[in-house]
Amino acid sequence: MTNPTNLPAEAAMQPRWAIVLRNGKTSQGLYHHEKTAKAYADAYYSEHVGPRISELMERAEHERQMAVKDKEIERLQRDAARYQWLRSRDVDTVYSGGVLACLTPDNKVLNGEHLEAAVYAAIDGI
Repeated sequence: MTNPTNLPAEAAMQPRWAIVLRNGKTSQGLYHHEKTAKAYADAYYSEHVGPRISELMERAEHERQMAVKDKEIERLQRDAARYQWLRSRDVDTVYSGGVLACLTPDNKVLNGEHLEAAVYAAIDGI
């Protein structure tokens, strides 16, 4: 091995950098004369750490987007269930009490297809 730094031979043979690997082992080596500790750290980061951080950030963003979509799906399912329940109400509910849909000023109790038609007519009129 050559001694590019002109240090005494025993000093030139000592490891000048060390990286602790994920498995707990240490990798050691000698600096080349044109490289510095920062260059080794930058190279290690760009090869091992940087891509992993990017991957984790992308995964976190994907999971956040999925959580937003899951909440929206849940909200839409609740809306659909509520509408189906209201649509299925018996017109006699007006006499027995309870929740129902009616059309005013005609005071008509609506359910099924009649409720659906009235809802779509109201939506189209907005």
